[in-house]
Amino acid sequence: MKAWVYIDGFNLYYGCLKNSRYKWLNLKKLAESALPQNFKIRKVKYFTARVSGAVDPQAPARQQVYLNALKTVPEIEVHFGHFLAKTQWRPLINLPVAARTIRSGTPVILPAGTHTVDGTPNQSLPVGSYAAKGAPRRRRTPVPAPDALVTEIHTMEEKGSDVNLAAHLT
Repeated sequence: MKAWVYIDGFNLYYGCLKNSRYKWLNLKKLAESALPQNFKIRKVKYFTARVSGAVDPQAPARQQVYLNALKTVPEIEVHFGHFLAKTQWRPLINLPVAARTIRSGTPVILPAGTHTVDGTPNQSLPVGSYAAKGAPRRRRTPVPAPDALVTEIHTMEEKGSDVNLAAHLT
């Protein structure tokens, strides 16, 4: 029997490989080991996106080495989605300061508002909170309210790989 195999690269990586020693995975061999022996792998379609070097500057180079290795297996095709950069407000669990974490046996309460950070010109610390869990959302992103420390973060979201995979299935 003939088989075509479709792999969502980010689900494979984050679901199985990230914290393992098996990052150099031959996708064709993986498919062959997962299917009965009477199946012949005709094509492996691997769906991914190019990683950013924002957090780890070496990540794009490591990914490219892996993608180059995949190119040596004729049955493997790589299909790319992309990353969407965005900013979001998120609550802080611990406030890192100068590579250290502030820990306190009792809660520290800051009044709502914007607090100037000493020793750093033009920087401030906004204080707010999110709406209660389960509260109806009127906006896509919850608006901070005045009783918890929040920060604006930069995040990347992978887009398109799963859609590309589904489109190739039809």
